[in-house]
Amino acid sequence: RESPVLELVTFRLAADLSPDAFVALAQATETVLRRQPGYISRRLVHAPDGLWTDIVEWDSLATATEAAKTVLSDPAYATFVASIDMAFVSMAHPALVWRMD
Repeated sequence: RESPVLELVTFRLAADLSPDAFVALAQATETVLRRQPGYISRRLVHAPDGLWTDIVEWDSLATATEAAKTVLSDPAYATFVASIDMAFVSMAHPALVWRMD
């Protein structure tokens, strides 16, 4: 069985978009994300230096990879992705080895 993974996407916003407007765009993706097999949880964090990190937990790398194909074709996700400055994006899928809630 595969280990759960965290999808860590760090980025900056496109110009002229307020944090509140961006959070609303993220919230608009909730329904499509929750429908994806393997979805566990999501957190969106904003650092003082302006960097954002979208943290999505998946039950495996396979489900994370498959969900990426599906959600990127959804109109709600298109608007969300368009709000991100693609010149400042990094993405990783590290394995989750221990968790304490």
